[in-house]
Amino acid sequence: MTSLHELAARERDRVRNWYCSSCHVEERTQGPGFLRHKCHAHNGLDLPMVEEGRNSVHIIREREDYLGKDISDARDASGRVIMSAYTEFDDGSHETTVFIPCAIVENNTHGLD
Repeated sequence: MTSLHELAARERDRVRNWYCSSCHVEERTQGPGFLRHKCHAHNGLDLPMVEEGRNSVHIIREREDYLGKDISDARDASGRVIMSAYTEFDDGSHETTVFIPCAIVENNTHGLD
């Protein structure tokens, strides 16, 4: 029977090959964790890379509500604000990255100290 210590050591030493299904960048890492990157195919959006052997597709969802004075750097090549990126895997599982804009608050209190 394998101990928890042995399982942790295997995971720590495991080498993983990653790729992006959109821009085809490849990386290699060692140890546990997940890998993300600035995807060139999607205007630098921070998207997950996929472990070799899994198929996936990135589905980019445009923000459909009013942006107002909110600040968002998550934009596509046409300048449209991106709400989220949905990474769908061939086994039916998925991962969602949400791009939350920064709200601006104005303080209009006059004469209050």
